Amino acid sequence: MPINKLQIKSTSLAESREMTVFLPSSHSPASNCPIVFCTDGQALAMFAHGFESRIRDCELPEIVLVGVHSSQHRAQEYTLGYNDLKYRTHEQFFTEEVPEWLKSEFGLVTDRSRTGVFGFSHGGAFVLTMAARHRDLYGLVIAFSIAGGFEQFQITEQSHELSPRFYLSAGTREKPLLKTTRRLAKHLNRHKIDCVVTERPAGHDYEYWRTELPIALKWGFAASNSHNICDIS
Repeated sequence: MPINKLQIKSTSLAESREMTVFLPSSHSPASNCPIVFCTDGQALAMFAHGFESRIRDCELPEIVLVGVHSSQHRAQEYTLGYNDLKYRTHEQFFTEEVPEWLKSEFGLVTDRSRTGVFGFSHGGAFVLTMAARHRDLYGLVIAFSIAGGFEQFQITEQSHELSPRFYLSAGTREKPLLKTTRRLAKHLNRHKIDCVVTERPAGHDYEYWRTELPIALKWGFAASNSHNICDIS
């Protein structure tokens, strides 16, 4: 089955955490396809609905999505400066334990050039800081409706060589989050970091994120992709 629901026993978190993994039926470890680690993994089955047929019809590249479920402490685990202990332990779980588990469970090995992270709302803020703090791990960042002010993100003097590529999106009806996205895009543009930013007539809702994700994945991993610098006036 493409959707696999499992548990991982975490040493860092001192608890078990639910995982949802989308693994295309056509996949084999030898295919070396991209892997995207997703926050709020309990929503992954909804996000990946229809992906199997899209991959089969070559509308999407073959891709593995690894959904790390959030907990009742979601805001503390995703937000830098809220609860340092919970943030650090979740960071260790997300960046170290989950990739090791993926290798053990499915035989999948990550490589920066084909590894991405995806998040929305507070999860979008989390993947941005993970990309800044672990530049050796992720080559693509997909962040929608980024919650929290621009100042919290540790994306400062990055060189073009060390930076991942960014796909950012926000709804026109979520004004504060749209403002944050625009500020981040301008910052990336000033540093000549590869990014795309889209604005949709939408609010803070799953349907918007669900329809935007395939576009972001195709941009990030399609073989014919062109590397464009975002143009934000």
